Amino acid sequence: MTYQVYILQNASGRFYVGQTDDLDRRLASHNRTDKTAGKFTRKNGPWSLVWSEPHSTPPA
Repeated sequence: MTYQVYILQNASGRFYVGQTDDLDRRLASHNRTDKTAGKFTRKNGPWSLVWSEPHSTPPA
C-alpha cells in the first residue's frame, strides 16, 4: 500500500497538511460542502492540491 503526505491550499492562502492512503478520496472529502458543521477544511475550502509525496509506510 502507498501512503501520501500532502499539502492543500485555499484561495485565501491558507495551507492544510495531511496524510492518506487514497488521495483522490481525501481531497474530495476536504472539498465537500454538504455538512454545515464541518471540520476546518470544509469551512475554509475549496482546496487545491499543491504538493504530495508517496511513502511505502504510513508517516509517523
